[in-house]
Amino acid sequence: MSDCQKVVDILELIIDKEANPEEEQFFKSHIDKCAPCLHHYEIDQAMFQLIKENLEKKTCKSTLLDSIKSEISKI
Repeated sequence: MSDCQKVVDILELIIDKEANPEEEQFFKSHIDKCAPCLHHYEIDQAMFQLIKENLEKKTCKSTLLDSIKSEISKI
């Protein structure tokens, strides 16, 4: 597997801040010297931020939440 492919494979973990320290170090080291991977990361990061900023958090009634939990526990 190429280093660029490895970056693609761990990119979601990096953006979601779920990568382990070894993956983070590899990623940072690689994008410091690979402009295409850096560009790919910047695009994905911008899309993530745009989605995050435009999501609207809504609350639901506790009865609905209880109903959903009850149905899930039946499965």
